[in-house]
Amino acid sequence: MRRTILVLVVAAFTSVFGAVACGSEAEVEEAKQEVEEAEQKVEEAKQEVEVKEAEQKQKEAELKVKEEQQEQKEYNKEDVIP
Repeated sequence: MRRTILVLVVAAFTSVFGAVACGSEAEVEEAKQEVEEAEQKVEEAKQEVEVKEAEQKQKEAELKVKEEQQEQKEYNKEDVIP
């Protein structure tokens, strides 16, 4: 009888301890998932910044081209007037 009680106590302890351990493992997995999601958001933000920088550079280049065209038109007008 003592042996049966001892086995039952050990089994109960193991079940409870196992459940706690699994709960902790679940929390670890959840934390890993949150980290992965955060890393993905950071990567998306980096890509968004890169796109905005590229768009800004393109706008600056277009503006420079327009300014050069305007200067060329003004230069051509000065050449035409004697």
